[in-house]
Amino acid sequence: MKETIVTVLSSGILATFISWLLPTLVFKRQRKFEYELEYHKRLLDKRIAAYEKIDRIAYFFSSAVQDSDGRPYHFIFSAEQNPFQNECIALMTELTKSNLWISDEIRNELLSLNRFLFENRIDFTNIEKGKQFYNQLGEMSDKLINIARKDMLNLSELKFLRKQGKTK
Repeated sequence: MKETIVTVLSSGILATFISWLLPTLVFKRQRKFEYELEYHKRLLDKRIAAYEKIDRIAYFFSSAVQDSDGRPYHFIFSAEQNPFQNECIALMTELTKSNLWISDEIRNELLSLNRFLFENRIDFTNIEKGKQFYNQLGEMSDKLINIARKDMLNLSELKFLRKQGKTK
């Protein structure tokens, strides 16, 4: 009789413990999964925002205008200040701050574009500079677009974070 009571009590205690432990473990696992999902979503949102800025920069050098002399230039160039010029400069500046969210390849291409603009003293209010460097700027824009297109296929992968800052 004593053994039966001990067995029943120990079974009850064990059943209570298991019925408490199992939901607790499932709850913790679910919370961890939800946290990782939210973390991944936030990183993806930041990456998408960065690539949208890159797309906008490429757009400025993708559309052309033909001057009266027949030579083309990108519409971001004009004789007077326009809002696209300020937007392009602001986007380039923002991207240097958020380069953690973009691939090394596209970051390098953006740096090349920035260096090219600086070294050639390209002022977006100078149409002649726009005509002079029309082909080079178009090629750089095409490279940005192609790299971004390739990166978009793997945008949700977070392997890029492990590679950041490694020297080759």
